[in-house]
Amino acid sequence: MWFTLFPRALGDCGLAWRAGTVLATALPGPTPAATADYLATRTGPGAVRIAPPADRADPIARAIAAITALLDGAPADLTSIACDFTGLDPFAARVYAATRAIPAGETRTYGDIATALGNRALARNVGQALGRNRFPIIIPCHRVMGAGGKL
Repeated sequence: MWFTLFPRALGDCGLAWRAGTVLATALPGPTPAATADYLATRTGPGAVRIAPPADRADPIARAIAAITALLDGAPADLTSIACDFTGLDPFAARVYAATRAIPAGETRTYGDIATALGNRALARNVGQALGRNRFPIIIPCHRVMGAGGKL
């Protein structure tokens, strides 16, 4: 397992992976060290910090390039980035899949996602699952809001 930080205007973002599959992403913490600590904690013992992969054909290098483009304001499709959902409860995995399908520039409510999953009464559970999102940006929880547009 590896993780890396990559600088952005808003601060250092991070990504952790194993065998070309993303284990977690991180938005900037208060310091780069805090972001690195967060990723190391999310990936478990044995994670090693390395430089971002340089080979443009590497799936992690492509993931970082796509995330960077999106954060820089360019259109970028992150749906092809492989994420490891191991350990997620099946409901959270379904929430993440539904959230990932929201097109850029659009939003949904927690109730919309719950309805799409078959039970509007689970809106609060949708919010809880997104609150535990270990793939921010790739799983665009920022596109989901409360009823009436509340963040």
